[in-house]
Parts: sequence; C-alpha cells; structure tokens
Amino acid sequence: MPNTFAYIMLLAWPFISLYLFKRFDVLMATAITVIAGFMFLPVRTYIDLPALPPFGKQEFIALSCMLGLIITQQKVFFLGAGNKQKVLMVTILAMPLLNVLFNSVPMFNGELWIKGLSFYDGAQQVLTQYLVVFVFIAGVSAVKSAYDLKRLFIILTIAGTVYVPLVLFEIRISPQLHTWLYGFFPHSFEQQFRYDGFRSVAFMGHGLTVSIFLMVCCVASYVLYIDKSGKNKSLFFVCFFLLFITTILNKSLSAVLILLPILLIITLQSGAVYKRGIFLASGLFVLYPMLASLSLIPYDSLVEFVKQFDEQRAQSLDFRFMHEKLIVAHAQEKFFIGWGGWARNRFFDSVTDGYWLIVFSTFGIVVFWALFGLVLHPLFKIAAQKGIKNTLYSLSLGLLLSFLLLDQIPNSSFGYSFLWFLSGCLMGYVFHNKNQAQVYGHLVKV
Repeated sequence: MPNTFAYIMLLAWPFISLYLFKRFDVLMATAITVIAGFMFLPVRTYIDLPALPPFGKQEFIALSCMLGLIITQQKVFFLGAGNKQKVLMVTILAMPLLNVLFNSVPMFNGELWIKGLSFYDGAQQVLTQYLVVFVFIAGVSAVKSAYDLKRLFIILTIAGTVYVPLVLFEIRISPQLHTWLYGFFPHSFEQQFRYDGFRSVAFMGHGLTVSIFLMVCCVASYVLYIDKSGKNKSLFFVCFFLLFITTILNKSLSAVLILLPILLIITLQSGAVYKRGIFLASGLFVLYPMLASLSLIPYDSLVEFVKQFDEQRAQSLDFRFMHEKLIVAHAQEKFFIGWGGWARNRFFDSVTDGYWLIVFSTFGIVVFWALFGLVLHPLFKIAAQKGIKNTLYSLSLGLLLSFLLLDQIPNSSFGYSFLWFLSGCLMGYVFHNKNQAQVYGHLVKV
C-alpha cells in the first residue's frame, strides 16, 4: 500500500507545476512537469473521488499541464491544432460513449461474469482518454520552432543524466527506491531479474520502462553531440556515454534493439536514410494489426528465430504470441467498437502486453486509427517533407518516435504521458513551421 508521502506527492504536483509555469517559459515548464513527473511521482497510487475515474501519476501530470497552461493564459489547442487533429480527437472522445451502447450486457470471461457498461462508465472513459491525449496537446502548444526542439533535447539529456545514478544504484543493489520512498514495490520483483542481475525500476514501475526512458535520453544526447552547429560537444558526449552504458546495463533487450539502429541512422546523417527509417518503422506498425487480424503473422517462425539467440526470450515471446492470438480472435467479435473497459477485452487468464492490442481490443479499430493517427500524422509529414524543412532535431525525433511506435507491438510504453508529450512536440513543430525553418541544428542533406 502507498504511504502518506505518495499521496502528498500526487496532490502537490499541480502546485509545483503552477510554480514552474510562473517561473519559466511554456516549453520549459511543460517539459519539466511531464518529464520530472514521469521520473519521480509514485506509480500505482490513485486518488479515487466520487463520480470521477481514479487519478494517478499520468492523470495528475496531464491535469498539472492543463492548469498551468490555462492559469498562465497560454494558447491551448484543446481539441488539437488543425482540422485533421480535431477529427481524430473528436473520434477518440466520442467512441467510448458509443462503445457503451454495444457493451451494455454482461460477458463471461471464462471464470466469471463481467458487468455490462453504463453511460457512467463511458463518461469516465471519455475523461480518462482526454487526459491521456492532453499531454500530446500540451506538447503541440509548447513547441513552436526548431530551436524549441533543440531545447527539448537538452532537457531530455539533463533528465536522463540525473536519473543515471539512481538506475546504477538499483542495478547494483536491487530495485528498492520506490519501496523506500513510497512504501511499496509497484510490480513483480521477479520480472526485474535479468541475466544474473537486476533491472532498475526507480519510480517508473518496471525495468523496461526505465530502459525506454534512458534510450530516449541517450538518443537526445547523441544528436546534441553530433550537431555541427552546436557547442559543449564534450559535455554532451560524456552524457551520451553514461546514458548508453546505463541503457545496456539495465538489460532490456527491446530498448537496445531500438537504440542501435537509431544511432546508426543518425550517424549517417542522410535525410533519405532518415525518411526511409521513419516510413519503414511506421509502416510495419501500421501493417502488423492488419496481418494479425488476418492470421498472417508467422508466430512460430519468429519464436524459432529468436530461440537461436536466447532461449529465455524465445519462451517469453511465445507466451506473448499465444495470448495475442486469443485476444485478437476475441477482439474481432467487436472489430469496430471494441469490448470496453472492466477487462472485458480479455479472458480471465490472458495477458495484454502490446499497447496496440490493448487499444484495439478495448475500443476497436476506429479508435485505434484515431489514437495512433495523432502520432503517425507528424511522422508522415516529416518523412514526406510536405512544406516542412527538416533539421537534425526534427528528423531524429521523428525517427525515434517511429521506432517507439514499432515497439508498441510487443510492449506498451505509449501508455505513458512522457511519450505522448514527445509526439505532441513533434506535431507542434510541424504545425507551426510548415513553410519556415530556423536552422537550430544543421539541415540534413536529402
């Protein structure tokens, strides 16, 4: 159970955020609210008020951003910037209410009956969905120029470097910080064992989440280091080296598999290679749900391929695929609308790891395309270069987000506000700079 300090931290975060918005400009205040909140607030700690969904870490981060932007009278795109975003946002918010109409009867999950959904459940889900995507909206409102993107990369580098000592401590000692500070361990301790050692959990809830965060910060520091127009290159190289080593030591294979090709593409500094990487990773993410729905994924072949390198990871992959096939078949019964909340989207003993599968099975294919469309839209604009003059920072952020999208097939890191914020920042750059380019970070040759 969370201790009193865990609840104090959640309740204090909006006030801390307001101070930040009074003290700093909108990008700095928003970035610190989101990133520092993601780094240090307790996980699996909720304040459950009447008539409202439970408010935890992600919800308090979004609420803090909203209050800060409104009180300091910043321009906020409450339903997104531009007509396409507005259509996607309205779809995301309207579908949970429509979802109720098709899920009002109880269902049997193989062990017990789960109640049908009510209008109250739908209204709660609308608020929850909006708070998820509001951090994206905050990113759109915060980033207005290429210089803002460079500042975002500096903030990420500092944040990651600050986190390195905490991660190294837990790798050496075992994950203890969340327990010491907030009174409980937030996940399965056994899942943090890897290769005769530990993965750090810190205050993010899981070792893989920590590794993804470190990987993102590592990419940011590397971009700053290779920027030909930049300064303090030695300092950024030290940060990159620390973050790279710590990411490896945290022993999450998926984070390393994302990091290495991204660093290679960035090193080449070819706009054409950047764009191919963005299109390839995004395209594979778009293609996978369609192939899974048609039973065209070669699950057994993939498991056998991984088994050649790591028997333990092959077993984990086989476990995930087994449950994915069951849940996809279940989701196809309500292909367009989904099964709704209260775990109606899965069976009593099934596991949903991939974020794409969680969204698809819960809300159906319509919300799936609307939700991920918010992320894909700026990626395709960047890659197609339609009215956008790309810099090292815009292309690198687009490449990073496209690979993170691909990671949503086996994992669910996009369930966190941190990555939605980065997506919104890229969208802000695209929206505000369609036909202009301030060159902060050299342009990359196409």
